[in-house]
Amino acid sequence: MNESTPAPAPAPQEQPAPLLYLNGQPIDAATAAATRASLMGNADYVKAALAGDKEKQQHLTALWQLERGIQPAAPTTAAQVQEQITDRMERDRLMHVSALRSAADGITDEQLHQIVNGRPIPREEQQIAQRHLAALQRDKDFARRYLDGDRQAALEMKLTAIAARGMPVGTLEDIRAWEAAHPSPVRK
Repeated sequence: MNESTPAPAPAPQEQPAPLLYLNGQPIDAATAAATRASLMGNADYVKAALAGDKEKQQHLTALWQLERGIQPAAPTTAAQVQEQITDRMERDRLMHVSALRSAADGITDEQLHQIVNGRPIPREEQQIAQRHLAALQRDKDFARRYLDGDRQAALEMKLTAIAARGMPVGTLEDIRAWEAAHPSPVRK
């Protein structure tokens, strides 16, 4: 394949499954659906639920909601609220990673780690990225490749734009502190 031939489109990235809980335990939509189907196949369980057993009704309702990706019960304790906040942050992080992987095919795990966790960059690096981004936007050949779906051009544009506009700026001490607080999953 030569440089003028666009590379085939990347396969769509699988979206992370929502983090859902039933009675304090993680559960996914497929498991909730299978559990609910199994309970609905149990004549005694269904009969008790239809006869007014609130616990069984609530359990079936919760499974129905979980099957559709809905967290059924509102938190009632500070620990449950904190658990939901932590889960939401993890879901947001996974969605950010998924979006970056989809938008910038070829991005490395180390790059993802630094972007998602907000690694600071020196002011000079940001300024270099800003100049490079402006040059890419003026380059007609690059723009043609980018618009024609060239994955390498898309990756270069995305990473340059992130460095130019999306990364926090920090001093060498800030960067060292960030690296101490966020060890690389790649170098372990």
